[in-house]
Amino acid sequence: MTITLEAFTRSSRAKQLGINNTPPESALVLFPAFCEEVLRHICEKFDVLAITSGYRCHALNAAVGGSATSDHVWHPEAIACDFTVVGHLLEDIYQWIAAGNLPFDQCILEYEKGTNPPIYRCIHISYRPHDPRQMAGRG
Repeated sequence: MTITLEAFTRSSRAKQLGINNTPPESALVLFPAFCEEVLRHICEKFDVLAITSGYRCHALNAAVGGSATSDHVWHPEAIACDFTVVGHLLEDIYQWIAAGNLPFDQCILEYEKGTNPPIYRCIHISYRPHDPRQMAGRG
């Protein structure tokens, strides 16, 4: 699978709001390593990833209610994306990642708030090459 930067910057919300979500060069420092060290392995195990949220400029991050310290606002120390995989249970993918098979910083199995049992909507995964915390949880 080819992982393209375009898949990580595409945002219907940014388009709707007229926000330019093009990352500066400084935000791309970790992109190749994130793809190689983390995402490539998920693709090899579970097929094609569908990126639901990748890079967010500060304006887009604020517009979608993202945390001010979100790793979706890529910088030279951290990078993140949210994804789904068609044809596989997100719970299975989350369990595989959380088992420590990848050098992730955070892995969060995100679900629709107020659903019981939870309806999973995506997996958030972040990468920090220096001292990754390997934090896994549901939210």
